[in-house]
Amino acid sequence: MLCIEVRRRLSCHLDGELSSAAQQEIFAHMTFCTACREDWELLRFGKQLCQSSRQTINPPARFAVSVLQAIRTQKNQRLMLWSHLGAMAERLLPAFAMLIILCLGFLFLTGDPAEVHRAGQDNRDLFIPPEEEVLLIARQIDITTDHVIKTVLEGR
Repeated sequence: MLCIEVRRRLSCHLDGELSSAAQQEIFAHMTFCTACREDWELLRFGKQLCQSSRQTINPPARFAVSVLQAIRTQKNQRLMLWSHLGAMAERLLPAFAMLIILCLGFLFLTGDPAEVHRAGQDNRDLFIPPEEEVLLIARQIDITTDHVIKTVLEGR
């Protein structure tokens, strides 16, 4: 058994809440581990000390009232903090919304720099000298005419 497991179970062992097999494992570990044995001795001494001083302590008469009052005060302070944060959020919300709108507008207007770069490259690739442009237009007209003729014939 590891020290961390033994230390986690020492209190249960001291109170007799463990099975006999688990208690034997802990005793076997403590025969070899002085650190766990020292922790066991301190825990056992603390329990004996508490049992030997069985004095009844009577709290002051207003103890319960003062505890409840302190709890209410702390609760009210938390509520006040949340109300202050809520009021601050109400004041800052329009400014924050406007900031988001401005950022989105800026991004929309500027566009993606990668797209702008690609568009510039596409335009360079599409630059056609004037003499080739005439041939391209002629081809487009032929394609358009062919398409119109096919559409008309298929429609009959």
